[in-house]
Amino acid sequence: MIPERIYVEGFLCYREPQEAHFGGYTLWMLAGPNGSGKSALFDAVTFALYGQHRGGRHQARGLINRERDGFVVEFDFLIDDRRYRARRTLSRLGRPTRQLYQYDSEAEPGLTMWRELPETHTEQGFTDWVREHVALTYETFTASVLLLQGKADNLLLASPAQRHALLCQVVGVERFELMEQRARQHLAEAQGAVANLNRQLKLAPRVTREQLHAFRQAVERAGDDDREATARVEQWKCRVEQAELWTELQRRHGQLEEAIDACLARCKQLEDLDARHDRLTLLRESADKLATLCECRARIAQCRLILERETAEQDRLRGEAAMWEREAAERECLLQRAEQQLERSLARHQCLLQQRADTTVALSPLQRLARVRERLRDTRQKVARLNGSRDRWCREHDAIAAAVPTTEELAAARGAAQEARQQLVRDQASARQIRQQLERFQSVAGEQTCRYCRQLLPESHVCEERARLAREVAAAQQRAAEAERMLASAEKQSRTREHQLAALQTQRTSVEDRLREAAAELHACRQLDDECCRQCAEAYQELPGDYRHRLAPDTPHDWAATTYPTPEELASLAETQRTVEAELRETAGDISRQKSLATELTAARRRAAEQQPPRTGRIQQLAVRHAEMIGELRRLRELEVATCGTLPPEWRDGSPEALAAQLRELEREQASVRALAHPAGRTALHDTRVRLDSLIGQRQVVLDQQQQIPAEARCDSGSARQALEAAIAAARGAATARREAASAETRATEHARQYRLLADELRANDRQRALWHKLARLLDREHLQYEMLRTAERAIVDYANVILDRLTCGQLHVELRGRGGSRVGSARVLELIARTAASAGGYQDVAFLSGSQKFRVAVGLSLAIGQFASRTRRPVQAVIIDEGFGCLDSVNRQVMIQELQNLRSYLRRILLVSHQDEFASAFPDGYRCEIIDGASRLTPFHR
Repeated sequence: MIPERIYVEGFLCYREPQEAHFGGYTLWMLAGPNGSGKSALFDAVTFALYGQHRGGRHQARGLINRERDGFVVEFDFLIDDRRYRARRTLSRLGRPTRQLYQYDSEAEPGLTMWRELPETHTEQGFTDWVREHVALTYETFTASVLLLQGKADNLLLASPAQRHALLCQVVGVERFELMEQRARQHLAEAQGAVANLNRQLKLAPRVTREQLHAFRQAVERAGDDDREATARVEQWKCRVEQAELWTELQRRHGQLEEAIDACLARCKQLEDLDARHDRLTLLRESADKLATLCECRARIAQCRLILERETAEQDRLRGEAAMWEREAAERECLLQRAEQQLERSLARHQCLLQQRADTTVALSPLQRLARVRERLRDTRQKVARLNGSRDRWCREHDAIAAAVPTTEELAAARGAAQEARQQLVRDQASARQIRQQLERFQSVAGEQTCRYCRQLLPESHVCEERARLAREVAAAQQRAAEAERMLASAEKQSRTREHQLAALQTQRTSVEDRLREAAAELHACRQLDDECCRQCAEAYQELPGDYRHRLAPDTPHDWAATTYPTPEELASLAETQRTVEAELRETAGDISRQKSLATELTAARRRAAEQQPPRTGRIQQLAVRHAEMIGELRRLRELEVATCGTLPPEWRDGSPEALAAQLRELEREQASVRALAHPAGRTALHDTRVRLDSLIGQRQVVLDQQQQIPAEARCDSGSARQALEAAIAAARGAATARREAASAETRATEHARQYRLLADELRANDRQRALWHKLARLLDREHLQYEMLRTAERAIVDYANVILDRLTCGQLHVELRGRGGSRVGSARVLELIARTAASAGGYQDVAFLSGSQKFRVAVGLSLAIGQFASRTRRPVQAVIIDEGFGCLDSVNRQVMIQELQNLRSYLRRILLVSHQDEFASAFPDGYRCEIIDGASRLTPFHR
């Protein structure tokens, strides 16, 4: 889940509508003084998702601004690159509402881009959707994604059950718990199926292979008997049919013999009439063909005369046409040369137009490319100068950092001053004590005995003691003076160190300001560089293909390194364009002159065509007529040959007059034969012969059928029918026995098949039961889930140590508390112990760490959970840290800032909250929370 937007209205201190967008950048800072409403935004986030806030689930109306009657909170976030919106409203008097939306980028114009998700207007539907898609509870969310103000160490101090629930949600153990439940359900089903199949197998009848074999043999014997009886029935049926057929064939054979004798007598009568009819037919056909041959030969002679006359006229007209064609050919030659010259001029003109278009299209982008490229080179020179200045300032910054006195040096100087001060106090006290002793000793001078010990006081002892005490006083005063000098020297050195530190910090701040200014200028230069490259790419795309190839075969990566076009090439291109314009004007004049010449030749050709006499039409008419006459003559000759082929040889030759005489002779003979021939007799003869052939064929068929009937079937059909009825009765008995044997064999086979299927199903179900048992055992809390949690917590601790190593410079390290390798109590996860530099290699519980150490461990553990979860099915790609940076000193704050900057490489959204301006100023993008007119306002800033 990645935060994108927060909208509040009437919520806590946000009286007016306020909106915070977090798109475009990875790291955002919410800055502002205490009580300005920074943490209230995250109350809005948790309330929008879970209906909870820092105060719990109840008293939600206490979140309404005192000057408003209700509030609205909206939280936009990304899941799998799909944008969703959670919206909740609450009024003082009305009922609360909630709804989830999904952004639809493909919505039709005019419709809202936000589509309501079904069933999410109810609390249960809303909660189910968040549980399924966000996959984090409120407690998990506030422990891994949102570190609330003052509660950053909640995960460290949470109960084992809470830590176990958090890690299960991060790893996704609930999927495997569901898989285990399903496996155990399937195991129970498989066990029930096995028990049921065992009962069925005990009750099922069992048929052995020997019994099946006996049943099959009985079926085979009954089948053989049935087939044998059926064959006898078929045999007797065939004999009955053959006997009936023999009787029928005998009767038909007698009838056919009588009909054949009658047809032979009728044929003899009709043969005489047929001969006379043939002679009549020959005479009729010859007369008609002879008349056709006479007419054909007369028409051929007439066609030959017409062809001779038309051929002479056609030759004369063709001579005249040839002369006109030669003149037209000369004009066409001149016109063709003029058109060819015009085409060349037009092609040259089109080529020049294309060249001018290419030059015009390429000149403007090339000029723009040259200008932008020059600006790009100037920008990169400036970037080089800024990089040089930045490197110089970085070296100066490093030198200042190296010259800054270390904490140990300052502590040593201050310790030396403190030691000198304590030594001075001791020396001054010693001097006062010795001086008091000397004063007390002088008070007893002149007395015989000591007033303190009542012993005698010799003069020599008094003098020696006075001298000794005076020496000790002088020595003590000398030591006190030396201690004063040492104290002055130590204090001077300490003040020098502190002044030096202040001056170097001022210089470092100045250098850092210059570095930020240089970074801003570099950013602007890079943006200008990108813009120049974009403009160069646009100009490159506008260029024609050959000009792009001159610049570079493909889109260049470094436009400043390209050399084409040079100023000389641009000038040459402009000169080429002017030359092309001049040539275009010249070719336009040539084209105009050539078009005029072509127009004149075309007009001459048209006049010649109008003046040509109409002989061409006449020639065409004669050619058509000649072709028609040739075709007619060819047709007549083919008809003559065909007619001659059908006539007797004595009638084929001769002139048309001789053929006419022969035709009259044939007509007289035809008239004499027609009186004797009868066409109906010829038809009757043909029919009688056809019927005779048919009767003879039928007789032969009957004889062949009689030969096919066996000798035993040539008998009476009555006795054959009695034998058939007896065979049918025997076949019915055999069929009944076969059906009974087959039914018994089928029942036995079915019982055996059912027993075999039950046994196979039992083996399959038993194997399935074993597999489900193994799967359920591997998926339980003591195996796969245990390994997943152990692997996850080890990976999280490793990630946390990497982050803590950078946050604490190796001063803090956490490890898992040892469990002795036992899997019992697997719910105890993320039990951490810590090793610090002050513990001298020993470990202690994280509960005993200092406040700043707990905060860094909590931040490292939260980021580690996010980093681990980003590689699972529920990627946690965002973190929100609400305050907590105040417990860090200046050095650790800088380390924390650098680590948060590094987090951008594997987190997509980081939201920070701080009231410290020094800490907030280290981040360029964010919002500033301020109280204006009694209400919180959000003001974006981008440095």
